[in-house]
Amino acid sequence: MKLKLVTLFLTIFSICFLTGCMNSSETKPLYYDELSIGDTAPDFTANLADGSTFTLSEHSGSVVLVNFWATWCGPCVGEMPAFEWLDADYGDEVVILAVNCMEDENTVDQFISSNGYTFPIAYDTAGEISTKYPSTGIPYTVVIDGDGIIRNIYVGAYTAEAQYQEYKSAIDEILP
Repeated sequence: MKLKLVTLFLTIFSICFLTGCMNSSETKPLYYDELSIGDTAPDFTANLADGSTFTLSEHSGSVVLVNFWATWCGPCVGEMPAFEWLDADYGDEVVILAVNCMEDENTVDQFISSNGYTFPIAYDTAGEISTKYPSTGIPYTVVIDGDGIIRNIYVGAYTAEAQYQEYKSAIDEILP
Protein backbone atom coordinates (compact mmCIF):
# COMPACT_ATOMS: atom_id res chain seq x y z
CA MET A 1 0.00 0.00 0.00
CA LYS A 2 2.78 2.41 0.94
CA LEU A 3 4.64 1.66 -2.31
CA LYS A 4 1.47 2.31 -4.32
CA LEU A 5 0.99 5.71 -2.63
CA VAL A 6 4.61 6.67 -3.28
CA THR A 7 4.30 5.59 -6.92
CA LEU A 8 1.07 7.56 -7.32
CA PHE A 9 2.60 10.66 -5.76
CA LEU A 10 5.71 10.45 -7.97
CA THR A 11 3.57 10.01 -11.09
CA ILE A 12 1.43 13.05 -10.29
CA PHE A 13 4.50 15.12 -9.39
CA SER A 14 6.25 14.13 -12.63
CA ILE A 15 3.26 15.06 -14.77
CA CYS A 16 2.97 18.44 -13.03
CA PHE A 17 6.72 19.09 -13.30
CA LEU A 18 7.01 18.19 -16.97
CA THR A 19 3.89 19.98 -18.19
CA GLY A 20 3.64 22.89 -15.78
CA CYS A 21 0.82 23.46 -13.34
CA MET A 22 -2.44 23.53 -15.21
CA ASN A 23 -5.12 26.19 -14.84
CA SER A 24 -8.79 25.35 -14.93
CA SER A 25 -10.37 26.36 -18.23
CA GLU A 26 -13.36 27.59 -16.22
CA THR A 27 -11.33 30.62 -15.09
CA LYS A 28 -10.45 31.69 -18.66
CA PRO A 29 -12.95 34.10 -20.19
CA LEU A 30 -14.31 32.96 -23.53
CA TYR A 31 -13.46 36.25 -25.26
CA TYR A 32 -9.70 35.95 -24.71
CA ASP A 33 -7.79 33.83 -27.18
CA GLU A 34 -4.42 32.37 -26.33
CA LEU A 35 -1.62 34.60 -27.54
CA SER A 36 0.78 33.62 -30.30
CA ILE A 37 4.25 34.64 -31.33
CA GLY A 38 3.88 37.79 -33.42
CA ASP A 39 0.88 39.13 -31.45
CA THR A 40 1.02 42.53 -29.79
CA ALA A 41 1.40 42.05 -26.04
CA PRO A 42 -1.72 43.26 -24.19
CA ASP A 43 -1.04 46.31 -22.05
CA PHE A 44 -1.60 46.16 -18.29
CA THR A 45 -0.81 47.99 -15.09
CA ALA A 46 0.14 46.11 -11.93
CA ASN A 47 0.95 46.90 -8.33
CA LEU A 48 4.40 45.61 -7.40
CA ALA A 49 5.49 44.07 -4.13
CA ASP A 50 7.90 46.97 -3.56
CA GLY A 51 4.97 49.44 -3.51
CA SER A 52 5.49 50.85 -7.02
CA THR A 53 3.42 50.22 -10.15
CA PHE A 54 4.34 48.73 -13.51
CA THR A 55 2.67 49.56 -16.83
CA LEU A 56 3.83 47.50 -19.78
CA SER A 57 3.37 50.28 -22.36
CA GLU A 58 5.75 52.51 -20.38
CA HIS A 59 8.55 50.10 -21.32
CA SER A 60 8.23 50.58 -25.07
CA GLY A 61 11.66 50.23 -26.67
CA SER A 62 12.81 47.69 -24.07
CA VAL A 63 12.87 43.92 -24.14
CA VAL A 64 10.42 42.71 -21.48
CA LEU A 65 10.15 39.21 -20.02
CA VAL A 66 6.84 38.59 -18.23
CA ASN A 67 6.39 35.41 -16.20
CA PHE A 68 3.10 34.19 -14.69
CA TRP A 69 3.53 32.01 -11.61
CA ALA A 70 2.18 30.94 -8.21
CA THR A 71 3.80 29.85 -4.95
CA TRP A 72 1.95 26.49 -5.04
CA CYS A 73 3.38 25.62 -8.47
CA GLY A 74 6.61 23.60 -8.11
CA PRO A 75 8.00 24.35 -11.59
CA CYS A 76 7.22 28.05 -11.07
CA VAL A 77 9.12 28.17 -7.81
CA GLY A 78 11.94 26.10 -9.29
CA GLU A 79 12.64 28.54 -12.11
CA MET A 80 12.46 31.74 -10.01
CA PRO A 81 16.25 31.99 -9.50
CA ALA A 82 16.61 32.31 -13.29
CA PHE A 83 14.77 35.65 -13.17
CA GLU A 84 17.02 36.92 -10.41
CA TRP A 85 20.08 35.97 -12.49
CA LEU A 86 18.67 37.55 -15.66
CA ASP A 87 17.81 40.74 -13.80
CA ALA A 88 21.37 40.91 -12.43
CA ASP A 89 22.89 40.17 -15.85
CA TYR A 90 20.92 42.66 -17.90
CA GLY A 91 20.12 45.43 -15.40
CA ASP A 92 18.19 48.25 -17.09
CA GLU A 93 18.77 46.75 -20.55
CA VAL A 94 15.95 44.18 -20.08
CA VAL A 95 12.82 44.40 -17.93
CA ILE A 96 12.00 41.29 -15.90
CA LEU A 97 8.55 41.01 -14.30
CA ALA A 98 7.01 38.04 -12.48
CA VAL A 99 3.22 38.28 -12.16
CA ASN A 100 1.77 36.20 -9.33
CA CYS A 101 -1.47 34.52 -10.34
CA MET A 102 -4.34 35.21 -7.96
CA GLU A 103 -2.73 34.67 -4.58
CA ASP A 104 -3.09 37.11 -1.71
CA GLU A 105 -0.41 39.75 -1.20
CA ASN A 106 0.69 38.32 2.16
CA THR A 107 1.48 34.93 0.60
CA VAL A 108 3.51 36.60 -2.16
CA ASP A 109 5.32 38.90 0.27
CA GLN A 110 6.29 35.97 2.51
CA PHE A 111 7.59 34.04 -0.51
CA ILE A 112 9.68 37.01 -1.69
CA SER A 113 11.05 37.62 1.79
CA SER A 114 11.96 34.00 2.46
CA ASN A 115 13.76 33.69 -0.88
CA GLY A 116 15.38 37.14 -1.00
CA TYR A 117 14.22 37.96 -4.53
CA THR A 118 14.88 41.53 -5.68
CA PHE A 119 13.52 41.56 -9.25
CA PRO A 120 10.05 43.10 -9.81
CA ILE A 121 7.14 40.93 -8.73
CA ALA A 122 3.55 41.97 -9.38
CA TYR A 123 0.33 41.09 -7.61
CA ASP A 124 -2.58 39.89 -9.76
CA THR A 125 -4.94 38.97 -6.93
CA ALA A 126 -8.09 39.32 -9.07
CA GLY A 127 -6.61 37.64 -12.15
CA GLU A 128 -7.13 40.69 -14.38
CA ILE A 129 -3.64 40.50 -15.93
CA SER A 130 -3.65 36.72 -16.21
CA THR A 131 -6.86 36.79 -18.23
CA LYS A 132 -5.15 39.02 -20.81
CA TYR A 133 -2.45 36.34 -21.15
CA PRO A 134 -4.48 33.11 -21.14
CA SER A 135 -2.54 29.85 -21.02
CA THR A 136 -3.05 26.15 -20.56
CA GLY A 137 -0.79 26.26 -17.51
CA ILE A 138 1.85 27.98 -15.46
CA PRO A 139 4.63 28.88 -15.38
CA TYR A 140 3.84 30.87 -18.48
CA THR A 141 6.50 33.23 -19.79
CA VAL A 142 6.48 35.65 -22.72
CA VAL A 143 9.41 37.57 -24.13
CA ILE A 144 8.34 40.87 -25.71
CA ASP A 145 10.50 42.98 -28.02
CA GLY A 146 10.88 46.75 -27.94
CA ASP A 147 7.96 47.18 -30.34
CA GLY A 148 5.60 45.32 -27.98
CA ILE A 149 5.53 42.15 -30.09
CA ILE A 150 5.60 38.73 -28.44
CA ARG A 151 8.72 36.97 -29.70
CA ASN A 152 8.75 33.85 -27.49
CA ILE A 153 6.20 31.94 -25.40
CA TYR A 154 7.06 29.25 -22.85
CA VAL A 155 4.65 27.04 -20.88
CA GLY A 156 6.20 24.94 -18.13
CA ALA A 157 9.75 24.93 -16.85
CA TYR A 158 12.71 22.72 -16.18
CA THR A 159 15.51 23.71 -13.80
CA ALA A 160 16.45 27.31 -13.05
CA GLU A 161 19.73 26.79 -14.92
CA ALA A 162 17.97 25.43 -18.04
CA GLN A 163 15.38 28.20 -18.02
CA TYR A 164 18.06 30.85 -17.52
CA GLN A 165 19.86 29.63 -20.65
CA GLU A 166 16.61 29.42 -22.64
CA TYR A 167 15.45 32.91 -21.68
CA LYS A 168 18.93 34.40 -22.12
CA SER A 169 19.12 33.01 -25.66
CA ALA A 170 15.70 34.47 -26.48
CA ILE A 171 16.67 37.87 -25.08
CA ASP A 172 20.04 37.91 -26.85
CA GLU A 173 18.31 37.23 -30.19
CA ILE A 174 16.30 40.42 -29.73
CA LEU A 175 18.91 42.77 -28.30
CA PRO A 176 21.00 44.75 -30.80
